[in-house]
Amino acid sequence: MHTNSCLIVYILLLVSDSPISVWIDGSSIIQNVFVEARQRPGGANFALNRFGVKIWWQSTGGLTLSKMKNRIRIMIRFEDPPSYIIVHIGGIDIGNIRLGYLHYQLVKFMSRLSNKLPETTLISSQVLPRLQWRYSNNGNCMDKCRRRLNSSICVHMTKHGSCNIRYPDMKATHEFLAEDGEHLTKMGNEFFLNIIQGALEAIISNKTGGITFPDDYSKL
Repeated sequence: MHTNSCLIVYILLLVSDSPISVWIDGSSIIQNVFVEARQRPGGANFALNRFGVKIWWQSTGGLTLSKMKNRIRIMIRFEDPPSYIIVHIGGIDIGNIRLGYLHYQLVKFMSRLSNKLPETTLISSQVLPRLQWRYSNNGNCMDKCRRRLNSSICVHMTKHGSCNIRYPDMKATHEFLAEDGEHLTKMGNEFFLNIIQGALEAIISNKTGGITFPDDYSKL
């Protein structure tokens, strides 16, 4: 499925002087997906380590945007800047922070991160659908907020040369979501990992930025 992209990544490594480093940062969803990834044939590096790609997973349960800001600030202070950073954030804040202000804070965060890491490609991972939200029982209202936030952040990211990952086929059903209505089932984790892997291969092989993966907007 990803053979052509893997070949391009390999060619890029041949003409590059340094390895490709990727940070993936998020909440317990990222933590659970990391555990699932380690059990796959390609492991937590999606078998891209043979091309010099090194993925560093960072995750904390209950991670809010404000907590992520602090953690990434520390990571930047003590680690070399990554080639790419995937940020999966926002779901826990929906319903607790006014949508307009949450959008403003996310855009501000991404802009500052871009300024601090000018050689790093930023990648936003869209908020997933849920059956249960922390701060509201009105699932329809929360999902509308989620869609609006995802859409506006996608526009901002691609407009400024960053990238965006979407999950258009993931639905708010127990096929994808665990009993708590928030975390993912095994199938949901596998689906999430397939999208992340495909996105990384497409973005790394393209190298131009401004990419949304997948790009089928008919399912937005």
